[in-house]
Amino acid sequence: MPEKSDRVFVFCFGATDDDGFKRFADLAAGLKPYGRVLVYVDQLADRSRHELPPFRSPWHEYAVCLATLHKFFPHPAIAKHMPPGYAERNREFLLKRAGMLRERGLGAAFHAVEPYYMPESFFAEHPDLRGPRVDHPRRARKVEYAMCADREGTAEIYAWMMRELRRNVPELELFSFLINDSGSGLCWASKLYPGPNGPSRCQSVGAVRHLAKFCEILHRGAAEGGGDVDIEIGGRMSLKLGDQPVEGLPARTVYMGKGGGVGTGTHFGHTSPIRGIVDFPAVVKTLEHAVTSGARKISFSFSGLYQKMADSVETAGKVVEAAKEFFASPAKGPLGRVNFLYSLARRWAGNSGADALVGAWEEFSRALSAEAIAGGFGSYYFISMRYICRPIVIRPDLLTPEEESYFLPHVFNVSEKEAREDFIDIHGGRHSMANVGLAPLSWSSGWYYNAPLQSALATARKVADTLESLKDAPERGWLARTAMAIRLWVGAVRSSNNIYMAQLIRDRHREELSGPPLVHPKLRTSGDPDILQWYEVLRDELDNTDEMIALLERGGLEMVARASDPADEDTFMLGPDILGAMRKKREIMLKHWREAEDYLVSPNT
Repeated sequence: MPEKSDRVFVFCFGATDDDGFKRFADLAAGLKPYGRVLVYVDQLADRSRHELPPFRSPWHEYAVCLATLHKFFPHPAIAKHMPPGYAERNREFLLKRAGMLRERGLGAAFHAVEPYYMPESFFAEHPDLRGPRVDHPRRARKVEYAMCADREGTAEIYAWMMRELRRNVPELELFSFLINDSGSGLCWASKLYPGPNGPSRCQSVGAVRHLAKFCEILHRGAAEGGGDVDIEIGGRMSLKLGDQPVEGLPARTVYMGKGGGVGTGTHFGHTSPIRGIVDFPAVVKTLEHAVTSGARKISFSFSGLYQKMADSVETAGKVVEAAKEFFASPAKGPLGRVNFLYSLARRWAGNSGADALVGAWEEFSRALSAEAIAGGFGSYYFISMRYICRPIVIRPDLLTPEEESYFLPHVFNVSEKEAREDFIDIHGGRHSMANVGLAPLSWSSGWYYNAPLQSALATARKVADTLESLKDAPERGWLARTAMAIRLWVGAVRSSNNIYMAQLIRDRHREELSGPPLVHPKLRTSGDPDILQWYEVLRDELDNTDEMIALLERGGLEMVARASDPADEDTFMLGPDILGAMRKKREIMLKHWREAEDYLVSPNT
């Protein structure tokens, strides 16, 4: 087990406002008695909207959300190609948060995507620095290039920017960066989205040496700015290396999490935009592993997609409270973990409710695991595919521009037609239950029955019932809000599953749906089986939508992360009026309810 002086806790919040960041920082400070505490301070004051093309190119939505060195401390060679004031706003945001950490005796961490693509005007001025193409061919409609890490000019620029970050944030102890993803890339790495590419002059250098040289540049800049820092590299570089350690990296550099760290937190990264969901048995198991394995670094994440959203401070506080108690008196083994969960349950639910709460936690943990296997639905489906609020209709091309306007522009797809027509086109691929080992689509009693998924959702509902029944619990308000979050999550998964089923029906009838409305036969007929199945799916989604609207109307909005300003709605952030969007979904589905009968034979008995 590492000594207190060796253990490092690293927190990622995703808080977009100063008050929220302060409250999270106060929580993080509670772990100071058990190790050094670092907090990520790389959040942008605003996404880099100036990088978005004037046409649909959703890959850029990843990149503009994320931090880079030049978005805070642009080298003069880059600054002239950026909008005036943009970096200054980000820098002010960063320094304010670093000051909050300084007041609390906390260290800082910074996460970036590097080497990041540069505007074409930069390469027009510095053509010798053009490195690999880094955009995603299936997700972008504009080619982007990063700088070549093998050039002296690149080294000078990155060392300068790293030096400025370290000089301005003396609390900085950790710099992590993502390679070959979301806007970044190294020359000739086989994991580059367009394939290995770059200038021919540096092809012989090899991807591993490119990475080592880039890390050397960053370390040099940090040392010149006030002292070296630890560097962690995320994102795969080579098809051959995969998750294997990379040889030849500088000291204090870790590739692909090979430094013995563990991570935990709330479940918000998967359930976004639904706040307030925690898998407590999994949290405790991770904390036990951290102790027994001697992990030096323990990461806590309370952030949603791309740090654009934060989980509730209340729920994060419960995770930190559990961690504080655990590191004060670690539990080991299955019995130790159960006893530790009981100690939390007695505090939060009282002696009379402890059994019920621990049982609910264990059941919900299994339900989360089962859903991940049986459905695989999560944040991308709920938000970037807009499954929560998009209507299910048999002919989406019949919707008017006004009917589409609240959801379609935000659906992640390079093609507006595909975004409209293919409900399960997921970020350039296609969702398939076969990918998670399930049998092909099957129907039982007229209903598509994904038994593991339906069982997981039924269990989750029972867990919510249990939490709501603990009326005398000391933390009954929090438990009730957790129940609300679970019910909203169930609704989001249910929508995702219904949309999946609806698209499979549409797939089977592409020919009919692309033709003119049919003339129904006058003979007695049971109709096309799929029309009955379609209406069962449609009715379940209507009922589900009504239930979610009712949840939102009675306080559930508190548990949904969303933009406060309509202008901030984008692919990875819901708009502020999610309740209005759900009502529009219901209205559109009812208006277009009978259109299936124009293309599939309805019963005539």
